[in-house]
Amino acid sequence: MYDREEIIVRPPGARPLRERLLTAAFIAIRAIASRLQRTPTITGDPRRILVIKPCCLGDVLMTTPVLAALRLRYPHSTIHYAVGRHARPAIAGHPDVAALIDAGEGAARTKRSILALLRRMRNGRYDMCLVLERSPLFAVLPLLAGIPVRAGIDSGGRGFALNVRVPWDESLHEADLYLSVAGALDCPTDGHHLRFVPDASARMAADDLMHRHSLGGRIVAIAPGGGTNPGMDLPEKRWPPERFAALADRLVQEEGVTVAIIGGPLDRPVCDAMRAAMHAPCVDLSGDTPFAERAAFLQRCALFVGNDSGPMHLAVAAGCPVVAIFGPTDVGLYGPYHARAITVRRDIPCSPCFVHGHFPPCPNHHACMRGLLTDEVFAACRELLVGSAV
Repeated sequence: MYDREEIIVRPPGARPLRERLLTAAFIAIRAIASRLQRTPTITGDPRRILVIKPCCLGDVLMTTPVLAALRLRYPHSTIHYAVGRHARPAIAGHPDVAALIDAGEGAARTKRSILALLRRMRNGRYDMCLVLERSPLFAVLPLLAGIPVRAGIDSGGRGFALNVRVPWDESLHEADLYLSVAGALDCPTDGHHLRFVPDASARMAADDLMHRHSLGGRIVAIAPGGGTNPGMDLPEKRWPPERFAALADRLVQEEGVTVAIIGGPLDRPVCDAMRAAMHAPCVDLSGDTPFAERAAFLQRCALFVGNDSGPMHLAVAAGCPVVAIFGPTDVGLYGPYHARAITVRRDIPCSPCFVHGHFPPCPNHHACMRGLLTDEVFAACRELLVGSAV
């Protein structure tokens, strides 16, 4: 346990000097651009719409309400989506998306890949583009591609090339922030949810997986990893694997459930650590399970437990009840969106501290996560498991 007196409170991570200087420059450029650009007039359904969100798995899933809003407002438009290879599975097969366009890959993105994306955007002859990325690079590409309606998030002047700008409201959940861009285009934004629809082959593969592992009754999927994407590794977001192991043991012993450990290839070390610390039996499904198959499996689970991560957002999109564990990141911005969910966190004055993509040095030894007790997470799990099918 941690008392408030033991916690050293420091200001959240400040933006580096280089970033602050760039922000000032972008704001000046935006002021000039605002005088030169006119707000576009939208008449009828745009023939072709492009949505840009390169990364990451959870963030791309949080854009799916935008697709529903666009389809409702523009039922006859063709929608394409520009996404990086790592996050591509989160949107592949979405019923409202006609085609995916390669947006390059994070730190590996090169001048050649950017020019290739620009060529694809020009060849696509899009009438409208939604930039759901706080990046001056991706905001300027639609202008260079000659797309007449360019809507997106204006973060610190980075949206200077857009002609439908939505200010970054830092109090909004990420999904609501993305929806505000659709709202600026006169799309209805109420009542939309995260959505992932596994295809027939993924559903059959999930059924086969359950048969091979003799899975039945109430299944609790636990994802102890997360926070790892190309060019970014945020282990601070993870509850310790030994706590997940203790939680899993109690769920098996006291609730009679079957525990399945899930995670991608980058999560294998933490999944292995959790499994090694467990005493009760479990099924380890971590590794190279295809994304759509994982979603189909989650649809068959009574509960998902995990950190602020892509798997948590996938469970929400698949319609599985969720217990989400939060520490240094903000529940209000990144929590389970419109789901049957309980979020568990420690109420300490230095949390959340993750601001503008940065963690400050932690003098409290990650008390927000290490101070979170197994009893608290178990109580949330038990609450959601009440009434679930046996």
